[in-house]
Amino acid sequence: MDKDNEFIWPEITNHKSCGYCHALKTQIAILVDGTVVPCCLDSNGIIDLGNVYQESLAEIQNKERYQKLKKSFQDRKPSEELCRSCTFKEKITKE
Repeated sequence: MDKDNEFIWPEITNHKSCGYCHALKTQIAILVDGTVVPCCLDSNGIIDLGNVYQESLAEIQNKERYQKLKKSFQDRKPSEELCRSCTFKEKITKE
């Protein structure tokens, strides 16, 4: 039997996790209302990067917040509090 640790949906906490995240490198998420977020684990749209019903995805990707967050993931120092608290990235290794 294969066992894994219990998965906890990310929320802003004092816990700081480490690891590599693929958000904004190989994935983004678009919520039903058009809100673009870095990954599907931000189901509440806390990290609102823009809205595809109001602007193109290319325009959203060129925004300063998007670019800053993408760079922070590359540096393994997430700039957003929710991402710093997310434990899912501890399961991922950089390819």
